[in-house]
Amino acid sequence: MRQPIILWQNERTLSTDDAGVTILSSVSPPRTYFQPGPYYDEDVDVAGPARCPKPLSHVPSLSYFCIKHLVKIPELVYNYGPARPYRSPEYPGGSDVLRTLPRTPQCNVDLSKVDPRLWAVIVQVYSDLPSDLHIYRTALADKYLPSLQRIPTTEHFSLLTVLEIPGCSHLTDDTIVRLAVIHTLCVLDASNTPLTAQGIRRLSGTLRWGDDGVDFANQRRGPWQLRILSLRNCKQVTDNIYQCLESFMLLAVVGKLCTSSESRLHL
Repeated sequence: MRQPIILWQNERTLSTDDAGVTILSSVSPPRTYFQPGPYYDEDVDVAGPARCPKPLSHVPSLSYFCIKHLVKIPELVYNYGPARPYRSPEYPGGSDVLRTLPRTPQCNVDLSKVDPRLWAVIVQVYSDLPSDLHIYRTALADKYLPSLQRIPTTEHFSLLTVLEIPGCSHLTDDTIVRLAVIHTLCVLDASNTPLTAQGIRRLSGTLRWGDDGVDFANQRRGPWQLRILSLRNCKQVTDNIYQCLESFMLLAVVGKLCTSSESRLHL
């Protein structure tokens, strides 16, 4: 399994205290760079009192137990056929597999507490789900991100990845290649970063073909699916970037806004 992505470079500083002792200090990555687990339903009974804030008040359905066992293999769920339409309970207190998800006091699904593998299974098994289940936000270093990348794109399911890291000083021409393992990357907001055309060229160089794909489309490795690239206020990007963009076959929108008179490509 691939290692999680952490776009961070330790910034070390030297200082001397009053006693003349040299001190080497460094700043650790923000907590948000790491996965927020353990999740409530991680490796335990989803209804267990140890982590779930509210135990189930009803007998779970057969679907509940099936989904629970599929959590460990979300990349194989597509083999079980097309998605089934989700139907909410006909009466209050009726059996509903979504009620097993951790919820906030307002009874809304708290996805930050839901195992991303469980979410991936549910959105593949059911269609017509509530809108608050359509998007799952996770940290780049979430330990389950590599597993999500192995879910194949089918006519019934497509995992689209939007990466928003504007102003990230650690996204540079050297570190951007680490994004190559996000094979479903569709939108990249790299606004106000130190990136140059050289960095985009290096990212395009990560596009390749693998031999372990589930189907033809999933043999592609690298950000082949990149459709939108935002480089607003990346003042070091010039018109030379046009030569680097041709490799991204699906790229449809590029945005850049800078004060330099050398290049003015607007979204």
